Amino acid sequence: MRKIIMLLFCLLLLVGCKRDEIIYYRGPDSMALYVNEFEADSTIYSFANKLPDIASDTVYVKIRLQGPAADYSRSIQLQATSGTTAIDGVEYELPVYEFPAGATEARYPVVLLRGAALKEATKYLYVAIKPNDHFQKAAIGQEIGKTYSIESYKIRFNDFLSEPSWWSTLESYLGEFSVVKLQFVYSVYGNDYDFEGLYYPVDYYGTIYWTYDDEVNNMPLRLRTALRKYEEDNGPLLDENGNRLTF
Repeated sequence: MRKIIMLLFCLLLLVGCKRDEIIYYRGPDSMALYVNEFEADSTIYSFANKLPDIASDTVYVKIRLQGPAADYSRSIQLQATSGTTAIDGVEYELPVYEFPAGATEARYPVVLLRGAALKEATKYLYVAIKPNDHFQKAAIGQEIGKTYSIESYKIRFNDFLSEPSWWSTLESYLGEFSVVKLQFVYSVYGNDYDFEGLYYPVDYYGTIYWTYDDEVNNMPLRLRTALRKYEEDNGPLLDENGNRLTF
């Protein structure tokens, strides 16, 4: 009888050990493109503001893990999607990026190339998450903290001056857009001036208001003063439509 009891006890231990060895399958985590509440899901870029020897530049797109962070890095890549008119390897590159160990958010580098065709036409690049063994596409929609996971991000780029995304917000201070007017604004403020940083949202007791930097109010006077000096030396400045520049 004692031998039977010992045999049953050993069998129970063996079964328990086998249970401990069961390996459960875990599928890939999810990765999403995302933007903040007041952030656009697109951007406009022009090489026209860069020196001639600049052959490429990088636009960073926000990506976010939906799932737990890992203690090792994992590769992730974006892919071009429907609507893209830019040519891979000629006007853009989407490199394999190592998502850092322990991270839940990162910025993916989209490399824009200064292809010759950009002198003549604006190109479009729509990027989205490319599923792989580590990540699948995440669900889209609103997330915690009023951020949004999006299906794709649009980049519009060229190598000639065109109306930037910030112009419509500052139009009441700058007037109607023209290429010559934009060139003059850049000549006063510099090609790398952060015009988008002049306006930003403020939460006032739960209500969002847009506020402007003090420079916005100074802008018309500053530009008129610079234009007056230009005209004293060169005469009236006409835009590409033959209209005299005013601010």
